[in-house]
Formats: sequence, structure tokens, C-alpha cells
Amino acid sequence: MFCPNCGAQLEGTPKFCIRCGAALTPTSPALPPAAPVALPPAAPLPASPPAAPAPAWAAPAPAQTWQPAAPAYPQQPAYPPSYAPGPAVATPTVMNVVGFVFVVLGVIASIIAFFLSEDGAYAWSAGIFLLSAIFWVIAGVFFVMGRRHVPAFTPPPLYPPR
Repeated sequence: MFCPNCGAQLEGTPKFCIRCGAALTPTSPALPPAAPVALPPAAPLPASPPAAPAPAWAAPAPAQTWQPAAPAYPQQPAYPPSYAPGPAVATPTVMNVVGFVFVVLGVIASIIAFFLSEDGAYAWSAGIFLLSAIFWVIAGVFFVMGRRHVPAFTPPPLYPPR
């Protein structure tokens, strides 16, 4: 027996080819080919009359368009009012933390300027003292902003102003 897929010679009657793995069908005695059956001659089709053209007075059919039905429930807002995105407002805690960071930067700059002044690098020392003063001012601004009370959410007015 030979594999019809790859042509390998096989011993016995296996179900699969040992070389390519193709499924083998059991061989049965070949049946003689059937004689072709003659069909009776087909009857000629009757000639159909040509389709009549549409009358000139007929109006074209109206185009049907699909209209969506109104929803049975009221339209909901995209976000509930308490979760609606609004302007980003920094909390007092954030302002105080940022102010504290600038205090730390001012302290570090002051220490660096102090040690530079001992080495005689007065120009660098003066510039870094100025930088530390700027850090102190920025820290003070953040501390003042942290003391202000800003509401997180202001509801919109019920009626527009007149």
C-alpha cells in the first residue's frame, strides 16, 4: 500500500501514514465506473414578452427613511454633578507640601552659599543667596495659597441671570 499524499510505501493497512501523518482510507474493491445516464431532451422555454416600461405619469416611490424612536427614559447627563470634571483645584495640603519643598530648597541653597563664602567665592555665594531668597518667597506664596479656602464644587445657578 502507498500513501496517496506523499507516496511512501506502507506495510499492512494502517489508518495513518507514518511519514506525513495523512489519514488513510481503507481500500475497498474498486467499483466499475457507472455508465452515463442520458437525460431526456429539455423542452424549449416559452418566449416571454418584454417588460412594459413604466408609464410617464407615475410618480416615483417615496424614499423611506428610518427615524429613530424617542427613548422611553429621560436622557441622563454624562457624569453625575458631584463627579463632573471641573477646573483642577489644589487642596491646602498640596499647597503646604509644595511650600515645604521650596523651604527645603532654600535651606540647601543657603548652606551651599555659606560654604562658598568661606572659600572666597563671593560672586557664586551672592548668586546662591539670591536664589535661596527666591525659594523663600515662592514657599511663602504657596503657604498663603494653602490658607485660602476654595470650594471644590460650585453648583451651577438654577436660572440664568437676567
